[in-house]
Amino acid sequence: MAGGRHDLIQRQFSDGYEQEGALEGWTQRYAQMGPGPYHGEVRRLSLGDVKVTREAINVAVEQRTSPPAGRSVFVQSLRQAAAWRMNAEAITPESSCFIAGGEEFHAAMPAGCDIIFVEYDDPHKQMEGPSVRPVSAVSAGLETYAVANWLLSLLMAFPEAGAGMNEMASFLPAMITDRLSYLRNLGRGPLQTSSPSQTDWAVFRLVRDHFDGAGPDPLSVADVCRQIDLPEQVVRQAFINAVGRGPGSWMRDQRLNGARRDLLDRDNRASVSEVAVRWGFWHLGRFSRYYSDLFGELPSQTGMRSAPAPERARRAGLDI
Repeated sequence: MAGGRHDLIQRQFSDGYEQEGALEGWTQRYAQMGPGPYHGEVRRLSLGDVKVTREAINVAVEQRTSPPAGRSVFVQSLRQAAAWRMNAEAITPESSCFIAGGEEFHAAMPAGCDIIFVEYDDPHKQMEGPSVRPVSAVSAGLETYAVANWLLSLLMAFPEAGAGMNEMASFLPAMITDRLSYLRNLGRGPLQTSSPSQTDWAVFRLVRDHFDGAGPDPLSVADVCRQIDLPEQVVRQAFINAVGRGPGSWMRDQRLNGARRDLLDRDNRASVSEVAVRWGFWHLGRFSRYYSDLFGELPSQTGMRSAPAPERARRAGLDI
C-alpha cells in the first residue's frame, strides 16, 4: 500500500494575535478576555484533506473564526469542566458540535480551554437547507469521548510511529471521516429553525457590528441600546448568554485588545499614549491599569518588546 501524505506542526504562542494565523485556510480573530499572560499551543496533523488539531489556551478568549468553505468541522472539548459557547449555543462538556465551513462563528472559550477538532469533507452529509443552524450540537455521551480520545491518540502518537505512519496515513482519512459522519448522524435530532440562542446571537452580533463601526470614541451601553433601538435588559441578557459577561466590560476589553494589536504591530509608529487615545482611553493611568490587569504586563512593555531597537524608547512613550 502506498504511503499517504501527512504533516505535523507544533507551535506555541505568547499572544492571541500571533495564534490567529496557525490554521491554514481559516480566517480568525482572537481577543483575550481573561486576565494573565497569554500562552497558547497548537498541534496540527494533516492527513491529506483531513486535518486533526488540538488547541489549548490558558486564558479566556473569544474567537471569530471561519473555516474553509465547503468543509465540515467536528469539535470536542478535552476538559470536562470547560463549558463554552458557540454563536450563543451552549456547548456542554458532554457534547460535541459540528460547524459548517464558509460561515463566521463566534466562540467564547473559558480559561484553560483544551479542544480537539477535525476539518474534513463529509461524503455522507445529508443535504441541508438554509434553515438549519450552522452549529449542530451532538450529545452522544461516551461515543463522543471515545472518538475524541482516539483522535487525540493519533495526534500524540504520530511523531513516535516513524515510517509506519506513512502507510497508516493512506487509510486513516477514510476511517476518521466515516467515524465522524456516523457520530453526526447518531446525534442528529429534529431540525430546528429557531431557538433562544439564535435570538441571543442575533442581538450580540448586532451590537458587535455596531461597536466595530463606531470608531475610537467609547460608547456606553445606553448609547448602543438607544442607537440600535433595543432595551438594555435584552442586550445585557444576550451578552450573558453569548459570552458570559455584560456588554460594558466586553466593549472595554475589545478596545484594550485593539490597543494591544497596535502595540504589537511592528509597522506601528505611535507611542503608547497615542495608541491609548486612539482607542478611546483618555486617562493614561487608568488605561495602564486596565491593560496590565488583562494582559499581565504594562503597555510600555508590549511596545518595547515588539518594536525594533531604535524605536523602543520612543514607542514606549510615557512609562505606562
